[in-house]
Amino acid sequence: MRAAETLAAGMGVAAATSALGGGRATLDRHRQPQPGPRCTAKPPSPRALAPAEREQALAILHASEFVDKALAEISATLLDQGLYVASPRTLHRLVAASSCWTRHRSQGSKPRRPT
Repeated sequence: MRAAETLAAGMGVAAATSALGGGRATLDRHRQPQPGPRCTAKPPSPRALAPAEREQALAILHASEFVDKALAEISATLLDQGLYVASPRTLHRLVAASSCWTRHRSQGSKPRRPT
């Protein structure tokens, strides 16, 4: 790109980049400063569960009566008992973040067929 810069000073950008087999857009991209990182950490939502609420929800999920139940069923059972801990989607997020449960159905795989 330095060669294109020096040629562009004398003969113009379009002529210099075409002589070198490049394009004007490539030279323009190299002239612009590089942007900073695109991804920045988002601040936590003000509606997020507090750490104590998270621990309470995980303790309820680990209770012996809920061991073999789906999260939607646990949520419905808790609502029937008059206890609202979190939405079913939030319960899924808590379980995924705690990595204490695994999916049982995705462990096996089908045998490969001979080709």
